[in-house]
Amino acid sequence: MSLIEITRKDKEWIRDNYPDLNQEDAPTRLAGALKFRALMKDKLPEIQDKYQVEIEFVTSPTSSLPQVRETGGRIEKVAQDRSIELSDLHVNPKDGTLCLCSPLEEDSSFSNGFNLEEFFSELLIPFLYAQSYFETNNKWPWKHYSHGHLGILESYAYTKQSDCALTKKCVEILRKQYRKEWELYRQLLNKKDYIKGHWLCACGSSMKFRTCHYEVLEGLRKLKQDITVCSISV
Repeated sequence: MSLIEITRKDKEWIRDNYPDLNQEDAPTRLAGALKFRALMKDKLPEIQDKYQVEIEFVTSPTSSLPQVRETGGRIEKVAQDRSIELSDLHVNPKDGTLCLCSPLEEDSSFSNGFNLEEFFSELLIPFLYAQSYFETNNKWPWKHYSHGHLGILESYAYTKQSDCALTKKCVEILRKQYRKEWELYRQLLNKKDYIKGHWLCACGSSMKFRTCHYEVLEGLRKLKQDITVCSISV
């Protein structure tokens, strides 16, 4: 874990745009009501809402982004009312942190390194917008990834070109954070031939990849191709 530097200009921007977010005793933490009014895409409604949040400007072993938690219990109540898991609402059940984006997309979310305004506009506000939309409509306003290792591979499938650093990062995340599932993935990645869709899906449904999580299969196929190009051992 390491600190994420917040400048005086950042603090002034927070005060001007989100005055109900207050700096607590710790200089690396903000907490309070985050009010927003957002219109994300054509044909989607404008949403005005607020959430109680805590933002810690420290990285974690799995993310280089600030760690955000919804502290009002609202997302948890949505999960309980619908009898779904918190992870289905993109909340880490272990520590309550919000999964704002795939770890593979963190760097591409910013135009030139971490920027507080972009963090809010590109990640945090869209995440809360989607939660409000789901709470009202019981569906997501846009395409979203599965939780955990499945989402990692789904997001990898959408990388537009080969990037050896990103390929290595994907392999390391799967290897270190999802050791049980990695054994299946490693077996498939080491196959000499094309990864066919008749393999049982890694989600544990007992269904085949091609009829269950097809985009995970696409991610695996792309990863297999890229580790060959990048000469990465698995």
